Amino acid sequence: MVALIDDPHRFKRARDVGAYLGLVPRQYQSGEMNRLCRITKRGSKLLRSLLVEVSWVSLRYNPWLRSLYERMNRGSKTRKKIAIVAVARHLAIYCWAMLRDGTTWRQPCTNQ
Repeated sequence: MVALIDDPHRFKRARDVGAYLGLVPRQYQSGEMNRLCRITKRGSKLLRSLLVEVSWVSLRYNPWLRSLYERMNRGSKTRKKIAIVAVARHLAIYCWAMLRDGTTWRQPCTNQ
């Protein structure tokens, strides 16, 4: 992550990090039609796949990411991959913020 992002201050918003890594949905717009499709897959394929694998493992050990996954999954069997990509994007944004601020990992607050 450090090698790929290099200077974390070049991104103004967290949204830019997700787009740079290709973890955002592709968007098709025409008139009033607005479709969100599969992810764009821009950026490093290796980092994207590592983030997804880390997300699968973190569901077992991290309650914050587990609650995020369950919220995105909505109890559906068909939304598992959509939810895990959302977890990977959140994890990437959290790592970027740690690089930008020079902080270490702190467990985010869970609203329970």
